[in-house]
Amino acid sequence: MKVLQKIPLLAWIVIAILGGVLIGSLTPGLISGINSAAKISIPTDVVVQIFVSFSTIFSAFLSFAIPLIIIGFIVPGIGSLAQGAGKMLG
Repeated sequence: MKVLQKIPLLAWIVIAILGGVLIGSLTPGLISGINSAAKISIPTDVVVQIFVSFSTIFSAFLSFAIPLIIIGFIVPGIGSLAQGAGKMLG
């Protein structure tokens, strides 16, 4: 267990990418329904629509959250300046 904790994040990402490529090459028609021996047949457009929906929701969340994060960093920074902070801003 100690060995797994010492592996850096970049190595985990590379391992995950290689695992995805390996699984994708071993089961090429599982999702698209091309492989007739596969018991699971999911149309490709359903999978694509799931990713598009997630991307849209995540993009809307980011466009909402990023200005709040920026304001959250700027306001305390301005407040922690010396007494002349208001004069510097105009």
